[in-house]
Amino acid sequence: MPLAKFEFNPGINKQLTETGAGERSEFVDCDFVRFRYGLPEKIGGWVQAYTANTLLGAPRAQKSYNSNTGIKFDAIGTNKKFYIFDATNGTMNDETPQSKGTRGKAAAISTTGTFTSTNGSAVVTCVCASHDASVGDFVTISAVASLADTGYSASDFTTNPFEITAIVNSNSFKITMSAVESGSGMSTTGNATFTIQVNIGNYTSSLGLGWGAGPWSDSTWGSPRPTSVDIDAGNWSIDNYGEDVVATIYNGGTYYFDTSAFEGGGTDPLINLIDYNTGTDAYSLNVNSTTMPGTARFSMISTPDRHLILFGSETTIGTSTTQDPMFVRWSDQESIADFVPTQTNTAGSQKLSDGAEIRAAIRSRGLILIWTDTAMHTMQFQGPPFTFGFQQSGRQCGCIGQHAAVDIDGIAYWMSNTGFYAFDGTVQALPCSVQDHVFNNIRLVPEIYAGVNSDFHEITWFYPTATSDIIDRCVTYNYMDKVWYNGTLDRTTWIDRGVFNFPYATNFLPTSTATATPTVQGVTPGRSYLYAQENGDDDDGSAITANLTSGDFMIDAGENLFSISRFIPDFKNMTGTVSFTIQLRNYPADDKTSSTLGPFTLTPTTTKKDCRARARQGAIKIESSATGDAWRFGTLRLDLKQSGLR
Repeated sequence: MPLAKFEFNPGINKQLTETGAGERSEFVDCDFVRFRYGLPEKIGGWVQAYTANTLLGAPRAQKSYNSNTGIKFDAIGTNKKFYIFDATNGTMNDETPQSKGTRGKAAAISTTGTFTSTNGSAVVTCVCASHDASVGDFVTISAVASLADTGYSASDFTTNPFEITAIVNSNSFKITMSAVESGSGMSTTGNATFTIQVNIGNYTSSLGLGWGAGPWSDSTWGSPRPTSVDIDAGNWSIDNYGEDVVATIYNGGTYYFDTSAFEGGGTDPLINLIDYNTGTDAYSLNVNSTTMPGTARFSMISTPDRHLILFGSETTIGTSTTQDPMFVRWSDQESIADFVPTQTNTAGSQKLSDGAEIRAAIRSRGLILIWTDTAMHTMQFQGPPFTFGFQQSGRQCGCIGQHAAVDIDGIAYWMSNTGFYAFDGTVQALPCSVQDHVFNNIRLVPEIYAGVNSDFHEITWFYPTATSDIIDRCVTYNYMDKVWYNGTLDRTTWIDRGVFNFPYATNFLPTSTATATPTVQGVTPGRSYLYAQENGDDDDGSAITANLTSGDFMIDAGENLFSISRFIPDFKNMTGTVSFTIQLRNYPADDKTSSTLGPFTLTPTTTKKDCRARARQGAIKIESSATGDAWRFGTLRLDLKQSGLR
């Protein structure tokens, strides 16, 4: 009998049944697999880019850049910290703003009668008048003196910062020491100075449903109540202003990082732009308080005209209660702290229509694209007198979150609440062969993140499933081959290769208590790793379990049974071993069973495998689970023949 040849189409199709997909020669499932040159292959591995320690919190934004002196940096904003990774010397630097609230830099608070402790307990209550802190904030304690009735020394308080574990009232909070109190216990004893870092937010968004969702007295008795109330996770936007960094906390302040000062040995963290004297490149309290909005959803630097744009900004500068989620403000050109329009500058503002809130914005081919929850607008630099022109370009095509849209060669791609879209001058829905698989089991939250892997022509959206608080799934679109595939790679941020030789991405583990940078006393769980992706074949030295499953093939529409006596494997770039299973069943509702003698172990030198398989429908499953495994699958050839009716 001649061999039967099966050539499968690239991509994964979960919209069809497995039998229907098999009739069209489709694959139906995969994990840690991509499609390239029309063929499936195991994805590349990853190694830690920062090996010393982990990061605190869940990363939500990332921006790599080169300084003017050629040093490679990676700015990472988590829900707890803001880091600058210096790739030259491999250091992770905590640059979190020492600020509480949205306007101005919080002054250090000096107190007397400061500490209260109890023998045998590690919990210490700190008196800090009008601290305005929240649980989870970080506090640095200095100038500790006049301690009494305690086994603690001043250095126990000043060596490392603390995470605040409880709020007693507006004038005191609790911290946890590294050891229990060995003395009789302090009673409002000692002097100290406290500096509290800015609060960024939770690591996950909260969704309120049903009873209790929404404010008291919302609507009337017997009428429908709100179905969803969002408390957004802590988030950042990060962009470059030359070699420097502008970063905005979601619904918070906008901050500035002076790269050259950092290279020169500076130790100051990010400075609120309200306090940044752009003329002297120095901190100056409230120097821009009348010209700089204190609150925005996120920000961006326009190019090449270099305006700072704040999305969801204050309509009245200096009044946070006037924040409008549909309001766009931009600074004077080359003067990023001056947002007050005059006859002699180019500052201005615009309120968008169609939608309840601005969700995302990216730069694209001479335009800035802005998404609300329901629509897309374009923003284009025109010069004086109006500076920017706005135009609505699409309806019912909003973006799910701040980092869920990307631009590739002038074409924008994004995820909405219900599907995927592209814009190349007109908005168009992207047909997606795994759409139901994604949107029937997704938690639609703003922390969904889109990353580009240009070497493989991929856009990947990382998202949480419906019952997960953290990102645990991904869906990838190959924009060159126009095919889709799914997986469980869980990354919270991703930047393409460019500044670095590999894509850099982060992974968050909510229960991890691994050693982190910086060392914080009493810190709660939640750590992240920075990885260099497409580096090797393994998961930072451990095996990656990859798999690929085809739809069901058959003969005579399944009227006749078939038998398979051997198959000839066809792999390229194969190292290690692959497990190959022929899955059999007689009807689509049956459970799949492995063929006799299977699964089969294949190596780069395997020429053929004898088997015993008999059924109406068959599928193949390819798996690899050892370190160093790599493969690309080609054509399936089977010694297949009709085996009669049954």
